[in-house]
Amino acid sequence: MSSSWNRSVTQAGGLSSSHGEALFRHAGSALSASPADRLALQLFCDAFGWTASAQASHGPDARDEDGQRYCVRGGKVNAFDTACRLSPIKGLANAPFEFLAAAMFDAHDHLLHAAILPASLIPEIASFDRAKNVHIVHFTDSICADARVRNVTGELQAV
Repeated sequence: MSSSWNRSVTQAGGLSSSHGEALFRHAGSALSASPADRLALQLFCDAFGWTASAQASHGPDARDEDGQRYCVRGGKVNAFDTACRLSPIKGLANAPFEFLAAAMFDAHDHLLHAAILPASLIPEIASFDRAKNVHIVHFTDSICADARVRNVTGELQAV
């Protein structure tokens, strides 16, 4: 078993040159995505063989071999806030994805939890910011326990 899940964002960049190149070609990735989002995208792509989208700012972050579309978000917990706030999700009403792939990291970039949930669940677990027209998800242990959510922590840790 590889210990890639136990690496920092900087170290993870060297895990797979093909995914690394795709991540930095990834539209908006170098400019707007957080380091936790980029690490989550790389781990999900490596674990499940997904392809990172080149036009993620206008569509899904990744696709699987069956064409299913994923919005990939990562977030961190720290000593002051144990709720993992993911990057905002814009335009959920016309979401260009079927699933949200979420990863929670600690302050040292160690993977704590990872899950795949249907996009239809997002309005139930997210708060809506009308001023910015975004949904904000706080990724928690209780979300991972929901029967509609697939816990994939082990699969990402095995990368």
